Amino acid sequence: MEEKKQSFWVSLPGILTGLAALISAIVGLYIALQPNRQIPPNDQEKFRQNQDTTKQITDIPGPTPESLSKTEYSLPGDAIFHFRVIEVQGRNLTIEVDYRCNSQHGQKVMAGAWLKGVPSGYNPAFVSSHPEGTTQLQLSVNEAGTSEDIEIFLYEWGRPSEPFAKRTFPYQMHFD
Repeated sequence: MEEKKQSFWVSLPGILTGLAALISAIVGLYIALQPNRQIPPNDQEKFRQNQDTTKQITDIPGPTPESLSKTEYSLPGDAIFHFRVIEVQGRNLTIEVDYRCNSQHGQKVMAGAWLKGVPSGYNPAFVSSHPEGTTQLQLSVNEAGTSEDIEIFLYEWGRPSEPFAKRTFPYQMHFD
């Protein structure tokens, strides 16, 4: 008696594997062919208003940026002055931060930021110039929601739990 060996692809596990591969390919192709999502025209005006409001809020007279940025790890001159939103794409946000830091912190100074009110993360950025300059940060929002504030901080590389300059700015933005 001769047994015919069936191909894997005609068995139930083979059919399910092939079907999963086909669905993955179709979804991947669909995502790859989607145009870059832009801020809808209605939201662009809200975005511009949000930027204008942020600029006005950060430029009002009052306590100095040094006193507003102070932490237990601060040295004289450490400060975060302003931030600007450069780009918003979906749940990704790029900002520029104006800062000053004491040269005693060394050459490996990093910048980071969190959005309060929504779960968010950031790509740490090396601060490129001392003692004063501007750096760009990229943040990503993990879930839909509206941010309340943005907290920006400077820290020495390897010591993110010890920020030497930290400042919170009002920043409300809805993320879908």
